[in-house]
Amino acid sequence: MIRQLYGSRELRRWTLILYWITMFVATHWPDINRYKPEYGWPIPHFDAVMHTTVYAGWAAMWWWFLSAGKRQVSRAAAGWLLAGGVLWAAFDELSQALVAREPAIDDFLCDLCGMLLVVFILSLRQHTRIAIWRKSA
Repeated sequence: MIRQLYGSRELRRWTLILYWITMFVATHWPDINRYKPEYGWPIPHFDAVMHTTVYAGWAAMWWWFLSAGKRQVSRAAAGWLLAGGVLWAAFDELSQALVAREPAIDDFLCDLCGMLLVVFILSLRQHTRIAIWRKSA
């Protein structure tokens, strides 16, 4: 039952939608630094780590959605995922100015790094799984 639910395209769609909404709200929350502890963020370059992680998660969610039904994610689909991610990251950064936050090119670059890293890792994983499957068949 759990395996069937995990593979559900509907579950994947709603998980992606909720992640995307949460990501948008988090990146557009005004005056986010008021939540910063007095001694600073818990790790160095916290903002860069968060941008990389959030966009890596976004790309992973898309990959999970696109691979529903045991489908392979094609190179074209991976390319479109990255192209859409670049556009979304640019929109995300630029629209932060509307809520009195500062758009930053380094945040945008961290977004891209997160997406590229995940797409690269998942592409390798998919390629390896296909190679193993072909060998065993």
